[in-house]
Amino acid sequence: MLDSSARSHAISIFNHLTHAGYEIPPFLVRRWATTNGWKTRDAQLLDDYAAGVLAGVRYHYQDTAGRHSMKEWQRHAEGKKPWMDPGRLE
Repeated sequence: MLDSSARSHAISIFNHLTHAGYEIPPFLVRRWATTNGWKTRDAQLLDDYAAGVLAGVRYHYQDTAGRHSMKEWQRHAEGKKPWMDPGRLE
């Protein structure tokens, strides 16, 4: 997460999601990342970028996701079970 392309891609994704009306709590982003094998430091950086985008921070970044990314992500997610937070009681 420390290289500029990973940073740009994370910020790009959070901006697209926010613009489309998805508000993902940053702590869940961090929890998802650690559950999926991310290093603690990188998961925290991802949390920080998500929080910054939600707070309206205007980052300088390159849009790596592209303008049609939401449609592609939605199509890819069709029919799949949503991620369940392992820290949440059923």
